[in-house]
Amino acid sequence: MKTLPQIVFTLLFVIIAVSGCDKNERDHLINTEEEIPKIKVSVHYVLNEKEFPDTYSGVYIFFEKKSENFIYWDYNGDGVFSNGKGFITPNKSLIVDSNGMATFELNDDEIKKDFMILVESNNTKIYTLTYFDKYEKGVSLKAIFR
Repeated sequence: MKTLPQIVFTLLFVIIAVSGCDKNERDHLINTEEEIPKIKVSVHYVLNEKEFPDTYSGVYIFFEKKSENFIYWDYNGDGVFSNGKGFITPNKSLIVDSNGMATFELNDDEIKKDFMILVESNNTKIYTLTYFDKYEKGVSLKAIFR
């Protein structure tokens, strides 16, 4: 059987261990950047067998669209499709930075939806569509245009 000083010492140790750092110190331990759902898109082009960031390229996200939604539509540029009767426009868009990157932050509603990413090269004027059936942590896409 434990004595009273042993019990007090054990309880004191547990209290100190549980409350070992104050709130400000704990905030540094939490990586809030990882908690925000993101889609990272890298866009590059190849010239003379060298890869370069495709700066100013457009990156567009269409939620709840599949490739068959675009079959009879013409691409007009800047993420917009038309068929003579209407338009399909992106839900989100970004311009690629000087490092060839575009990073989208998603909200709780958006991570539950399927989506397509359209990347339109600024240098080659070619575009590509990629379908994702759901968001998964760490979604990234690399588009290399030749």
